[in-house]
Amino acid sequence: MKKIIFFLIIVVIAGWALQNYSSVKVFDYAKNYWQRIDWTALKNFRLPNLNTPVATPIPGKQLNVFIRDVGFVPNNSGLEAGGKVTWYNEDGRAHAIIGEGWDSGGAIAPDKAFSRVFDIAGAYLYHSSVDENIKGKITVQ
Repeated sequence: MKKIIFFLIIVVIAGWALQNYSSVKVFDYAKNYWQRIDWTALKNFRLPNLNTPVATPIPGKQLNVFIRDVGFVPNNSGLEAGGKVTWYNEDGRAHAIIGEGWDSGGAIAPDKAFSRVFDIAGAYLYHSSVDENIKGKITVQ
């Protein structure tokens, strides 16, 4: 820590000397640069609340599927009966999930999610409303 403070003092003294005894105006450059920085992003910054407990899903009872421009990730997964699948839309456009006899009840906007519980064993095929070639499969055991 003492080395860092000593280094900072040397930098300030060198900057002061350059500012006063040469054509290099270090502090003027720094002031100019400092004023051009856009600080609005920092005003809206919030640290996450690390004291909030987050439930850990039971393996086999929770599956997260991510909707991306390339498709569903993962697009073929297994799940225990009674397990919940949550689709998170990480794409730039809205997607509706459509399966045989079920759907997401409308479009899932970007940065939003949809969850469904699968109680009955079987294979559940689904696709996106944006492109029917974006397909996925959930096998419930």
